[in-house]
Formats: sequence, C-alpha cells, structure tokens
Amino acid sequence: KQLDTLVLPETEALSDVHAELIRRWVSDGGTLIASGKSGLRDEKLKVRSNFALADVFGVDYTGEERKYAYFPDGKPRTTISTYIESSGHPLAEIFGQETVGLPESFVTINRRGAEEVMRYLLPFMVEDTAHYHWYNWFSSPPGTESGGSAVTLNRFGKGRAL
Repeated sequence: KQLDTLVLPETEALSDVHAELIRRWVSDGGTLIASGKSGLRDEKLKVRSNFALADVFGVDYTGEERKYAYFPDGKPRTTISTYIESSGHPLAEIFGQETVGLPESFVTINRRGAEEVMRYLLPFMVEDTAHYHWYNWFSSPPGTESGGSAVTLNRFGKGRAL
C-alpha cells in the first residue's frame, strides 16, 4: 500500500502467492508495469500456458514470435528485427508517428478487454533467400503488416496494468 507503481521488467518467474498479492494490490488502486513473458513460469520454473496475471493485464498469451529476431538455425540476429508504433492511444503520443526498433523476439497476445497503446509493425520483407525476401530496415518498414498489440493498458478494479 506504500507503492503507487510496481515494475516487473522481464520477470518470467512469478509464484501463485506473489501473483495473488499483486492482483489484489492492483485491484486496490496500484499501477503495474510489466514486460515480456511476465509470470509465464511459476516459482519452480514450470511453464504456464498463460500469464499468471492475465486477468490483470487484460490479455492472454498466445505465443512468441521469433522469426524476426533469430535465424532459422536458432542463432540471434544482431540488428533491429521489428518495430513498435503508436496505435493512436494518448499514452503513446510522445512517439508521434515515429517507430521504435526492437532487437529481440516478442510475445503475441489476444486482447480481452485491454486497450491497445502500441502495436508491432513487422518488417515488410524478411531474410528468406529461398523465397527471394530480404531482412532489415533501419527506418520504419514500408509494409502495413502488424504483429498485434505490443503495449496494452487494462483497468483492473481501481488500478491499471500496462
């Protein structure tokens, strides 16, 4: 109750007990900011099928998109792989029409009540020599293909989760 905001950066492991404490805290008015595969493993590192706080986030985990961040042999790419852009939400106004590059894989989600703040803008072409495609754009890609929501905002009880 002494905290206004709790940040869980890439906090993949989260116990059921901690998840419930955070759930109640957000419901009572706290602001939760989490990223990545937050809570997709329990305290014993057992994989969950959904985020431990999916109801708080207002989204469900559907998978991980790796093709823009890794080569087919599993080695990571060293350049920017995908981008996020504003969906027009007021929280993303700071970015205007600009995009932000991301060098890693990203989680894919299904929104179930959360507002979209930013979305993934995928490279128009991907390095795929077998199909004559190429990878890497240093500015926002020319395509309009979206990888879905990248940042969401969900109201949960008296609080919110981003």
